[in-house]
Amino acid sequence: ALEIEAMMKQPAPPAVEYFTSRAREEEERMKEAAKRTEGKSEGPPVATQHFVKQQSMKEMELKEKRERAWAKTRDPSARPSINWKDVNKQSAPEVNLFYTVTPDMLTEQ
Repeated sequence: ALEIEAMMKQPAPPAVEYFTSRAREEEERMKEAAKRTEGKSEGPPVATQHFVKQQSMKEMELKEKRERAWAKTRDPSARPSINWKDVNKQSAPEVNLFYTVTPDMLTEQ
């Protein structure tokens, strides 16, 4: 324990003092730079502005596509009308008489 106290009382080696002073200088420079930029605000970074702009363009395109799709569904002249009477009219398919059996054919045998 006495050795540690004796070492603490001795001056630090030159390398330690050098790097400690460099760290203090760097810290002071960083604080000064922070003070200078503290009041200045230019808005978000350029990359963020770019991606926000792209996102808004995508949203506008999507909105335009939706509006065009809705316009197509609402405009009756864009499509031919369907004749529902013909579509709903159902009839049995025609069958060749060779394959038909009548009740009197069954009694003749």
